[in-house]
Amino acid sequence: MQDFAKRRNDMIQKHLAARGLRDQPVLNAVRSVPREQFVPAELVESAYEDSPLPIAAGQTISQPYVVAVMAAALDLAPTDRVLEVGAGSGYAAAVLAHLVEHVYTIERHAELAEAAMATLARLGIDNVTVRHGDGTQGWPEEAPFDAIVVSAGSPEEIPPPLLEQLTIGGRLVIPAGSEHLQKLWQVIRIGADDYQRKDLGSVRFVPLIGKDGWQDSALPHGPLRSGRKTLPHLIERNCERFGAIEHADLGGLMQRIGDARLVLLGEASHGTAEFYDMRARITRQLIEHKGSNVVAVEADWPDAAAIHAHVRGASSQRVHDGRPFSRFPTWMWANESVAQFVSRLREHNAARERYGCLLPWRDDPAGYGRMARNDGFRACEDQVVAILRNLEQKRCEDPGWDGERLFDATQNARLVTSAERYYRAMYYGSRASWNLRDQHMFDTLEAVLQFRGRDSKAVVWAHNSHLGDARATEMGSQGEHNVGQLVRQTYRDRAYLIGFGTNHGTVAAASTWGGPMEVKNVQPSLPGSYERACHDSRVPRFMLPLRPGDGDEVRAALLEPRLERAIGVIYRPENERQSHYFQATLPEQFDEYIGFDQTRAVTPLSAAPARRPAQTFPFGV
Repeated sequence: MQDFAKRRNDMIQKHLAARGLRDQPVLNAVRSVPREQFVPAELVESAYEDSPLPIAAGQTISQPYVVAVMAAALDLAPTDRVLEVGAGSGYAAAVLAHLVEHVYTIERHAELAEAAMATLARLGIDNVTVRHGDGTQGWPEEAPFDAIVVSAGSPEEIPPPLLEQLTIGGRLVIPAGSEHLQKLWQVIRIGADDYQRKDLGSVRFVPLIGKDGWQDSALPHGPLRSGRKTLPHLIERNCERFGAIEHADLGGLMQRIGDARLVLLGEASHGTAEFYDMRARITRQLIEHKGSNVVAVEADWPDAAAIHAHVRGASSQRVHDGRPFSRFPTWMWANESVAQFVSRLREHNAARERYGCLLPWRDDPAGYGRMARNDGFRACEDQVVAILRNLEQKRCEDPGWDGERLFDATQNARLVTSAERYYRAMYYGSRASWNLRDQHMFDTLEAVLQFRGRDSKAVVWAHNSHLGDARATEMGSQGEHNVGQLVRQTYRDRAYLIGFGTNHGTVAAASTWGGPMEVKNVQPSLPGSYERACHDSRVPRFMLPLRPGDGDEVRAALLEPRLERAIGVIYRPENERQSHYFQATLPEQFDEYIGFDQTRAVTPLSAAPARRPAQTFPFGV
């Protein structure tokens, strides 16, 4: 039997107290509420992770840290009467109920309101009253309130009824801003028509729907109003269909990409053949018709440098001692699709460069973090920075150094410098290590573009989670950034971000890190996900433009945050929902989305029939 009380205490210490939350009554209230009772049964294992989790009706239960921060910002007294807008599962109301005399909570989804009432009753929490209705109108019959908290994102103009239902001196905590990205505000009523506002930082909530909030006419849940069609119909009507990848008409896509200097090509898994094949086809088109001369991939620099040497017609032995991509996960790049693409690049006889993301480059990377944490261990940072400085000096002083070789050595030194910081951060927490890794990836991409000159144009291959704008996903609200966000902030309209997805099929993946590759069945997508909406469109393969002006009706319908699937090198279909889904806003995450209803696993080169050397060199098969 799981010790939920211990896990709850650990969560409070690690994710609340350690992040500076010092309000002891709030911490005690969180400690008193069994969060596992408010999440779906299949997500109980994830109940004490500090992250939002999906619940019914396409909604989420907020992450514990956000619930605690909002409760603390209400500055509650035990005799206060509180209104909550957006009951959801009832978890936040249960926390508030341990702090005040009575909580009134409103939920616009009847099924959630009923479930929240049942859970609260089962736990014996009898000072919460739940109501099904429009939360933007408040609860006039029970007003005024000493405090109001809103668990959904309001427009910039806060609903007037909520302001009016505050007592003088009352506090309102509410996310407000755009429909999908907001600031968290503390509003204090200091007079009849006088309010004081304080910015508590950026957050991301589902939109506040109602008479004085966002309107629901553009939302895809159920039939749309005014005779508008369902979301799957809008996808079917606005997408560009294609059949065989090799014969797909990319004219429209090339026109939308325009003169973008950077085209980012994602993938929803590291082991799906269609993603690799479509990226290869688009990349060839960009090379031949748009002048792209850099191909950057999410891989180790030495491995990618060996492939670079091969497509340039040079020997790879000087940059790599053995077969590239021979470390886990080998199938991610040493597969049939990549081998065919590399062969075509070599045939094209064009210079291509790739960059390396920071994958584990030692057998025990966490071991370095443990040693670096010890005061008696001198970190490597000074030494590797000195190496980098020496290489930079050689660039200036020694004309005998070949520019390509010097650049390759310099990038490897930068990799080690970043790695030292990365493994330190990895030991202390995943958020910092993620940000360091993606910053390193972006910095390396920038270095490659600078090395290739002002006219360089790059195509980037990496996972959707790296290349979609993090600000449009749960990542952004948790303080994480990624390559896609950094590229957009730097290049703006001169960057074009393309995401990929699938509903079902097979995928090459492992069950554990370092485990053997398996061909696994990809489960059909979950209801309420973008993948399910695409599947329901009944279009087997399509490209869907997402920028404003490219099918604004379907874009508007896609703007409500939904579940999105991500499969990495590990796939655990038995824990599909908690392990492989997150909340995202697709049209703000990508400029285009390419959907394949059914997909197949990549074929690893180690399992492929023997080929003539020219076809697979330098993979060594």
